[in-house]
Amino acid sequence: MNELPQKRTFAIKYGAIVGVFSFGYSVLLSTLGKTQDPFLQYLNILVIVTATFFAYREYKFHSGGYLNYKDGVKLGTLLSFIGALITGVLNYLYVKFLDDSAIMQAIEQTRVELEKQPQLTDEQIDQAIELSQWLALTPIPYLLSVVLYTFLGFLLALAISYFMKQEVGKDGYNF
Repeated sequence: MNELPQKRTFAIKYGAIVGVFSFGYSVLLSTLGKTQDPFLQYLNILVIVTATFFAYREYKFHSGGYLNYKDGVKLGTLLSFIGALITGVLNYLYVKFLDDSAIMQAIEQTRVELEKQPQLTDEQIDQAIELSQWLALTPIPYLLSVVLYTFLGFLLALAISYFMKQEVGKDGYNF
């Protein structure tokens, strides 16, 4: 069998697609005021699954039809990391320099929910909101999202690689 192509190439290509799409999608949700809709937020997972599938398919095409499980997991995880990194950086820059209205809307919604709790004083609510505002406008939530999306991508890569693997056995036959 010829030399296998570099996984990095496919991960960068499809990770960039996922990252830019996810950023554009989050801006669209923010513009429409739908950032708190869980169903619309979970559609990003579908994008990651689709991009991973196409990355595997292209990798298999360039490697003579073969993709072993370990390489599939590595490719899917790296793709998710690159996509999450691009999305995180672009979202942070967007919120920090262009439009923080989605963050402020979420904080205001948090204030309303906190005010419904009778055991909290106004001072406690103000402290919680102040901390939330400070934390939301730092890179910390975006770094956490990179870690979480990479882990999610790893879990998805475990499953997708299992179904898409095509390995060469010791005797040269597929299994």
